Amino acid sequence: MDKPTLLVVDDHEHILKQLSWALSNDFTVHTATSKEAAIAAIGREQPALMTVDLALGPDDSQRRQGFEVLQEALCVDPAMKVIVITSDQEEATAIEAVTLGAFDYFVKPLPLDDLRVALRRAAYLGNLHRQARGMAEPPQDDGTGMIGNSATMLTLRQRIRRVAATDLTALVLGESGVGKELVARAIANFSTRQNQPYVVVNCAAIPDTLLETELFGHEKGSFTGAHAQKKGKFELADHGTLFLDEIGDLNPELQAKLLRFLQERSIERLGSNRPIQLDVRIVAATNRDLERAVQDTRFREDLYYRLKVLPVRVPPLRERDDDVLVLARYFLEQLARDMHTPAKRLAHETEAALRRHQWPGNVRELENVVKSGAVTCRGAVISAKDLDLEPVVEPPRNLRLARDELERDLIERALRRNDGVISRAARDLSISRVTLYDLLTKHGLRVPTGDEKAQGY
Repeated sequence: MDKPTLLVVDDHEHILKQLSWALSNDFTVHTATSKEAAIAAIGREQPALMTVDLALGPDDSQRRQGFEVLQEALCVDPAMKVIVITSDQEEATAIEAVTLGAFDYFVKPLPLDDLRVALRRAAYLGNLHRQARGMAEPPQDDGTGMIGNSATMLTLRQRIRRVAATDLTALVLGESGVGKELVARAIANFSTRQNQPYVVVNCAAIPDTLLETELFGHEKGSFTGAHAQKKGKFELADHGTLFLDEIGDLNPELQAKLLRFLQERSIERLGSNRPIQLDVRIVAATNRDLERAVQDTRFREDLYYRLKVLPVRVPPLRERDDDVLVLARYFLEQLARDMHTPAKRLAHETEAALRRHQWPGNVRELENVVKSGAVTCRGAVISAKDLDLEPVVEPPRNLRLARDELERDLIERALRRNDGVISRAARDLSISRVTLYDLLTKHGLRVPTGDEKAQGY
């Protein structure tokens, strides 16, 4: 088997010689003494591993060059494992490097045996990362088109299937940007009408003067410009589903006509008195408070109750636990596929900022923010600043404790995402099951029992 390729970046020749000699049995070692030489070597050698001295450069004005090499490396290959080298006076600098995506750090003078072990482990995990990335398929949903694993989303999916199993009128409620259109389409897709027409009308996007003929159609000569008969959306949706989005914006006259359809299941085209019987299921949606609109006499009470036979509430993003990170990563993968580039990653502080933000625009806002930030971000790791979010300021901590806390948090999240199944959680974390068991013991997390293991844990 070929040895992993390692690039060692340091501006001291004696350190490069020492590391090359010490690591050459395990790795194919290349060296660079400057930022420019390192960036050239990254493109030329495509190393799987790299060590870089953060204090790269002859004077204090250039001490950020090590960070620039780190960011360039991860931009070229997000699976590359980078170990940074620092002095014992630069603990905060090392924390920043780990936040930006460094795999590990070592303090001078270098413990060569420990560094060799860390590089071997990094090579193994990097290989797993590349294999997973090569085999990965786009994130899958359960047919609803909605991404997320939170309890509220599980409840929503169950509600959608129950509503879809009937032919009753449904009213989808939720804030702007939560995905009400996806819910309506999922109801149609899971229903017995899934192979019939699915027609969408946005009641807020069409002027009142045109909405009536858009919905109900018209006869030839019914008004100036009506040169031919036209079928409306109701007729086009016959035997299928008609989705009336922004139903709260419907004017009183059309509210009365919609009520009549719900009562009699028939319509009349504009300019005609002949009723047309139709078999159409209505799914409506709004971000307005219809109960308040009823109280203010802006919405008919009888229509409200006709629509609200099967209400479906779509939760805002702030009520969806860690779905914000699941969605953010999904949008990054989606963007990477569209642009044919490696997917960028979120820094730890960025994840904290994403969780803290209230997302008044919900999923639509999150998608726009994440994709915009990924496009404008220069490196492979996206900072809170790239997303125009305030970073979460945490008090200074011991770096080892901070890394242990992050490791424990990642393990707990992986276990929750994978229902406690060890084999799946290990794949999620790109580590072996044995390593995950060791980490569970290290952090005092519960190790599944023998019965649980027999069931696939």
